[in-house]
Amino acid sequence: METKDPTIKVRRLRGHWEESAASAAMTSWLRLPTSSAVRPLVVAAQNDFMAMGARKAVNQAAASAPEEGPGKSRYLGCDGLKEHGRRWTYGGLLDATIVCPALSALAIEVLAKELQQGVSARPLTLAQPVSFPKLSQLRPV
Repeated sequence: METKDPTIKVRRLRGHWEESAASAAMTSWLRLPTSSAVRPLVVAAQNDFMAMGARKAVNQAAASAPEEGPGKSRYLGCDGLKEHGRRWTYGGLLDATIVCPALSALAIEVLAKELQQGVSARPLTLAQPVSFPKLSQLRPV
């Protein structure tokens, strides 16, 4: 957050890792008097389902107040599973997702190196998430 432009306002909502909970949280936030003149520019969620839930809430709010329209909100998820996040991104329902590699394969690889080659595991092993689509393919906001 230290590189965030000071004019950008961030609101954190609790979606409890579920599409329905994220939709309910966004719906509640959109109903607040302080939110009535604001539509989110970017919705970044901790998983693809939460991003979809937030998207549904924004679309429903726009349908009930058509003069405001859905706006140009961008929806970003995380997990990037082929059958969900990447499919939704291909279909235009999400603008992007972060593909997170399976951590079990990484853990098995680290363990196998230790057992087979005697190479001690580092105290911290990081997975490499990847933007989908690639960062160079994302449209500017």
